[in-house]
Formats: sequence, structure tokens, C-alpha cells
Amino acid sequence: MKRLQPPVPRLLLPMAVALAIAVAAVTGAMAQAERLPDGDTARAGSGDIVAAWYVAPTNRYGHGVLGDSIEAGGLAVETADGTTLRLMLPQTQVFEDITPRIVDLDRDGRNEIVTIRASLTDGAALAVYGMRDGGLSLVAETPEIGQRNRWLNPAGVLDVDGDGVDEIALVKTPHIGGILEIWSFTGETLVKRLDHAGVSNHAIGSRALNLSALLDIDGDARPELILPDQPRTRLLALDITPWRVRVVGAAALPDEIGEIVEVSASHLDVRLRGGGNVRLRVADFR
Repeated sequence: MKRLQPPVPRLLLPMAVALAIAVAAVTGAMAQAERLPDGDTARAGSGDIVAAWYVAPTNRYGHGVLGDSIEAGGLAVETADGTTLRLMLPQTQVFEDITPRIVDLDRDGRNEIVTIRASLTDGAALAVYGMRDGGLSLVAETPEIGQRNRWLNPAGVLDVDGDGVDEIALVKTPHIGGILEIWSFTGETLVKRLDHAGVSNHAIGSRALNLSALLDIDGDARPELILPDQPRTRLLALDITPWRVRVVGAAALPDEIGEIVEVSASHLDVRLRGGGNVRLRVADFR
């Protein structure tokens, strides 16, 4: 004989719905609170990772190079099938960054996440994460700078040798004798290829990290890397090959650069730190 369950009273149904809505709202609020304040979500239109953002705000480092003492203790990603995964750092590290970068460095269809990770004792390193064996894992990293409160800022990705794999350009210690470094990604490691002194891509305390761009100034279909000089009052056009970095042009600014706000094939627009914008055309670098 089949046992029948008593019906749910009608008055309890609205209460159950209201409770479910409340739980969903609280869960959403908690998820939002766990994100890094002022951090954005990076998105990709294809690949295995379609979104990435920083989570677990913490003040355990206190360097404040980005204008406050709050950094991220973890990285979250959304995969193409809608799964959300998290990777938490140990208490000895933070992500000293604002928004992660999604790029398929070796063009194998799997996206990598490029981050700025800092050790509380040995400063920043560039760390690359990706999906490996069904989980979010560290894939490759540069050495840490070797001293607390020393930082680096990625400047872009570009294929300097035409092998179909993008190199990563970064500026180490952009506030104190900035050095451009070019690193090759092998799928499992990062190998340093080149360096070039006398550049910068960040002002200490600023939340603007986008002070670099790719722009073809000589029409050879190979874009130059555009970077500020150390005082950040000129933009340098750097031609990068597998063997050397060479300055091939420069454009003076009327004030220190604040950030690059737009890039096209013919020009880039710069917001000045003291206010106002200026447009630099390709011919201004020649």
C-alpha cells in the first residue's frame, strides 16, 4: 500500500519561496563581498576559462602600491561549462593586482591567467595559472624580485620571434629604475629572454595599470611596444626582436601620463595625470 504524504499547507508555500529568495540574496551578497574591492572581472570569448577575478580581500601585506593596503588572497575563474573554481594563496602571499588577464599564450585553445603575485618577504613575481587535470593550478612563474615591497607590472603580450607563442612583457620595479623584461612561455615554465632599462608603466599609489600599448609606428606589420620612460613624460616606441630591444621612436607629453585610454591602428589617446587628454598619432613617434 502506497503511503501518501500530507499536502504542504498553502500558507507555507509563499514562506518557502520567500526563504529561498532570502538565502539566494544572502549568498549573492556574500559572493560579492568576497571579491576584491574595485577589482574587475576579465572575460574571454573562447577557451576553457571565460572569466577570472580576484577574491578574499586581505590586508596581510600592507605595501599599498596600488593606493590602499587591501590585496587579494585568492583567484576565481568561470569555465566554459559554467563551473566556478577558486585557488587560495598561502598566508605568505597575495595577489598585488586589480584585475587578472586572460590570454591563450601558446595558442593551444586553453587560456592562461596572468597575475601579479607578491610574497610578503620577497616581493612580486609574475604568476601564470590555468586549468590542469580538471583544476585551477599554477602553471609557470618568474622568480620573486627578492625583497619585500618590490613590485612589477605586466606591459603586454606579443610574439617577438614569430613562433606562434606570445611572450610576456613586464616592467620590474617601475618606480625605481624600471626594467623591461621579456619572458617566453614554454607551456610549463617562463624563460627570460631580454631586458631593457629606463622605462616605467606605473605611478606609485595609482590604480591605473594600463600605461602601455602595442602600435605599429613604421608600417612593417610588427607592432612596437609603447612604454613611458622613467619620468613618464615621454612615450617610447620599442622594437623587440629575439635578440634585442631598441628604441625606434619617442613622443613627448605635456605632463606625466596618467593612463592610456584608447588605442587604434593610427593613434592612441592618453589621459594626463594632471588632467586632460592628448592624442598621439603614429607620426608623432617618428
